[in-house]
Amino acid sequence: AKCPENGFVMYKSSFSSDEISKLREFVLSDAYRSLVETHSTRYLEAALRKHLGEAPYDVAWSLVQATWEVASDPARYKQYAEEALATYEGIKIESLREARHRVLKQTISGELERRLGLFDKARDRFFGMRDSAEFATKFMQRVIDLQLKLIRAKDASSQRMPY
Repeated sequence: AKCPENGFVMYKSSFSSDEISKLREFVLSDAYRSLVETHSTRYLEAALRKHLGEAPYDVAWSLVQATWEVASDPARYKQYAEEALATYEGIKIESLREARHRVLKQTISGELERRLGLFDKARDRFFGMRDSAEFATKFMQRVIDLQLKLIRAKDASSQRMPY
């Protein structure tokens, strides 16, 4: 939910009094008002999370979701995808305790690289993932195979994963 008056995005059910104090100042600032005028709800969520100093993994995921909101706007998609990728790149893989977070960080980063036309980086990432135990499931191997096929074709388009 987004407040129609100030653009505050209620991305979680409750906020601590500390968080409210920090966010109030930010949401009432000219900088945030400027963001509200041009950016999607999930992008605003990412800005709020970043302002609170939340985990980069959560900020990156909000930015990925923001790319979905602007899929039909190439310029904003590129901006959001680049920011999401940069945020994921700033996360050390060993800092992610859960295997699913490590897998998602790598998979989404490779997808963003491919979508941004960074085919060599995406190819290297997916080749590196192919032989890793964390990516050994049949499903993940199919994802990697599809990504490598799209990369060879220099296809940066959005794709559905065939089941």
